[in-house]
Amino acid sequence: MIFNISFPLIELILANILKCFKKCWDTKCCFRKTSCKTKDEYIQLFRDDVYPIEERYAFLIAIFMITLAFSCIIPILYIICAISVFLLYLSDKVLVFKLYQTPLNYNSDLHKLIKKAIYLGLIAHMALSAVFLSQSELIAPNSTLPEGKRLSSGNTRIDAMINTYYIMPYIILFLCFVGWSFFDNTIIALCNKCTLLCKKNLSNITKYKL
Repeated sequence: MIFNISFPLIELILANILKCFKKCWDTKCCFRKTSCKTKDEYIQLFRDDVYPIEERYAFLIAIFMITLAFSCIIPILYIICAISVFLLYLSDKVLVFKLYQTPLNYNSDLHKLIKKAIYLGLIAHMALSAVFLSQSELIAPNSTLPEGKRLSSGNTRIDAMINTYYIMPYIILFLCFVGWSFFDNTIIALCNKCTLLCKKNLSNITKYKL
């Protein structure tokens, strides 16, 4: 993750150096106009590359996933993630305006996939946080329920999860996120399909009446 902080700056420097080197090699450091023999070669050489938007989204998802997975026991990951995203924004702003072409057209489906990935990352964050913090070496003293109120499952790890004050919120949120995901992909999705079908039938009836 610390190495990822320098990735946007390294790409910015290398992209500029490579572009300048290609143009210098073509013109022999301004000693001739161009070494290209055809117009297509010249256009291909001086044409900017297409902005790799799919690579940027993959890079961002990887950073978010790693941060959400291990941030409960390595809190400094939040700071590293913020610095990485900020430097990526600055470097991409320069690359888009100076070296890259306009990114390819994309629709809202890409954003929906990113939202699903982040949602899955949050579910993984709740589950992994509960697993990591339930280790006996990490449980703080006097942080569990009193003897008479403790729940027992027969497994020491699970008992630590359901009886430790600061782990119980992770379990509750994990169940809420999973329950909402199931509810959203079944009942709400079915209601949306029925609504769209009714609107389509209503529009057809209105069209025929007109």
